[in-house]
This record gives sequence, structure tokens and C-alpha cells, in this order.
Amino acid sequence: MCRVHIRTLKIILLLREEASYAISSHMFCSHMKIVVHI
Repeated sequence: MCRVHIRTLKIILLLREEASYAISSHMFCSHMKIVVHI
């Protein structure tokens, strides 16, 4: 039970990390596009 819970937490943390990385890279890309346009 506890092991499964820890595994689920690890998966959630990984997903959160990937999501935040994707969001930051997307923000960076749009920022670079704005800079290029200017």
C-alpha cells in the first residue's frame, strides 16, 4: 500500500516536472519569437 502510494507520488512529481519544463520552454520560445519579431 505504502509502496504503491510512493510510486504514485513519484509519477506525479515527474509529471509536474515535465509539465513545468514544457511550460517554461514554451514561454521561452514565445519570448524568443517576440524578440526576433522586434
